[in-house]
Amino acid sequence: MRKAFIKGEKEYDVRLLFLAVHHIIKNRGHFLFDDMNISQIDDFSEIMKSLLKYLSENYEIDLKCENSDELECVIKSKKISKTAKKEKIANLFGVKKKDDPQAFACLSLLSGCTTKLSDIFNDESLKSSEKNSIIFDSKYSDTESEYQSLLDERYELIEKIKAVYDWGILADILDGKPYLSFAKVNVYKQHQADLKQLKAYVKQYIPEKYNEIFKQSKKS
Repeated sequence: MRKAFIKGEKEYDVRLLFLAVHHIIKNRGHFLFDDMNISQIDDFSEIMKSLLKYLSENYEIDLKCENSDELECVIKSKKISKTAKKEKIANLFGVKKKDDPQAFACLSLLSGCTTKLSDIFNDESLKSSEKNSIIFDSKYSDTESEYQSLLDERYELIEKIKAVYDWGILADILDGKPYLSFAKVNVYKQHQADLKQLKAYVKQYIPEKYNEIFKQSKKS
């Protein structure tokens, strides 16, 4: 419905428009890039440039990527583990943990790995804090205020890193589409095609199990 309204190919009952808007509000999530316009959000280089500039100006960490296109692909990929992603990102920036542990820690957090705050900020006192490590997992929003309180002004670095991390999640979901609703329609269509193929396979090779399998799937 949302996709249909965006395309605007015909007029719809205003009650359907209400439902579409209600769905957007109900599932709006959180605003990841409130300081950037939509064209910048779509441009990975702008998001990354903001982080690199901040690291250089505030922490004297000067990072240069050898291949920005590959970096973009690695950050938004779900096909590689977090550990492998960390190593790939570090290699693209030419950063080694033993040579620059603080830069390596920032890239570790960017990759989605659990990272010690003392390493990110090069501050041994953070080792004894209740929140001494950080990871951008599904529970992060529940503890975000605690990190803000602990780090105060330094929390801005976490925000900058998370902006790039969140971009990767959003880019993966969009999969090149201009709107979330377009991407979700494609996911639905792919699921429909996969289910059709699975049913055909079951009918051909284990027809006696067909009703059992798909009755269970409907219940679940």
